[in-house]
Parts: sequence; structure tokens; C-alpha cells
Amino acid sequence: MRFVIQRDFLVLALRNLQKRFLRSFLTALGVIIGVAALVSLLLVGLGLDYTIKEQFEKIWTNRIYVVMKGGGLLSLKEGLTEKDVDILERVHGFSYVTPYLIQPTRVEFKKEVKTLTVMGYPADDARQRFEGHDITLHEGRYFEDGERGVANIGSRVAYDHFDEDLLVNNQLLINGKRVRVVGIFDPIGNAQDDSNIYVPIEEARALFDKPHEVSAIEILLMKGVDLQQ
Repeated sequence: MRFVIQRDFLVLALRNLQKRFLRSFLTALGVIIGVAALVSLLLVGLGLDYTIKEQFEKIWTNRIYVVMKGGGLLSLKEGLTEKDVDILERVHGFSYVTPYLIQPTRVEFKKEVKTLTVMGYPADDARQRFEGHDITLHEGRYFEDGERGVANIGSRVAYDHFDEDLLVNNQLLINGKRVRVVGIFDPIGNAQDDSNIYVPIEEARALFDKPHEVSAIEILLMKGVDLQQ
């Protein structure tokens, strides 16, 4: 008897589906689309979360930044010198010790003058240091150890700050000295970073007349070294 009742319900359901096929189809389609959209959003969210965590871990959890007390990367105080860099380079557990010499500077291109941030940066292993920050080249090359009078520039310097776009081998006047562009970076996505001009740190020392000063020091830890320790 129970089987007969269940079979009757099944027959009734099938007849209703036949009579209301379009409505049933659209309802089922709506459920399928809704579930698919929910799953897609969940996957996108998980992927974005993973990407953010991966980038955060890549850039911050294995790096230490040394600045003068009361200063910061955006409000630099004087006081650090090459001696501090030498001391840190002797400490075990660091892959790279990267000094920066940073100064807002008069930059001229085809008689148009801007004040932009110029950063002195080590030329030895420049490629590995830049790519460790996911800073990659759009065109040209990284400056090399021993080079002078050359620069790598951010995408906004190349394409936004001046009326004419800059190209590789164009020349800038930085503090009145000619510097040739050898590489243009891909956009990073941060307006400040994309507006930086990088020159070999020896070049920056000559441009700013600061033979021993360092604005900040970045330390990249070796794999397996605990940041807190």
C-alpha cells in the first residue's frame, strides 16, 4: 500500500512537471546558476586571499627595515651611515643587506621640470633585489654593477609625469647632471612606487653630495631564519 501511495505521488509529480515544464525548467536553471555563482565567488575569494597572503609573506615576513628612531620610510631622518651597513652585512642569516639613499630631487626632461623621488640603490645583484619585490621590467634592462650615469624609472615617471613619454636611452637632468634611462619598470600599482627613479647608490652619493649617509637599510632574511629572533 505504501509503495502504491509513493508511486502515485511520483506520477503526480511527473504530470505536474509535464504541465509546467517551462516554469520547472526555469526554476531549476535559476538554482543551478545561483549555486554556480556562489561557488565561483567562493573560489575567487579564496584565490584572492591566497594571493594577498602570498605577496604579504613574500615582501614582509622575511624582511626587516632599519631607520633612525622616530623616522620611517616616508619620513626619513639622517643618522644611518655605511658603517651600519657594514655591521649588518657581517651578521649571519641575511641574504641581502640593501642600503637606500633617498631624496626628493629636481628632475628635468625636455625643459619640463618636476620634483621626484630619486633612490640610490645597490647596483650589484640589482636584478635579484628588484625582482625580490616583484619589480619587473617593462622594457630595457637593470643597471649593472660599476655603472654610472644610468637610471631605472617607474612607469608613472615614463608615461604620466611629463608631457612626452620617456623611452629607453632618453636622458634626464637630475640635479643638473645627465642620467640615461636604461630600463622602465612595469606598473606596481602604487602611485608613489611607480613615481620613483632608481640610480646606482654611488651615483646618488655624488648627486646629493652625501658620501657616507644612508636613508634606510632593508634586510632580506635567509630561508628558515625566524624573523622575531
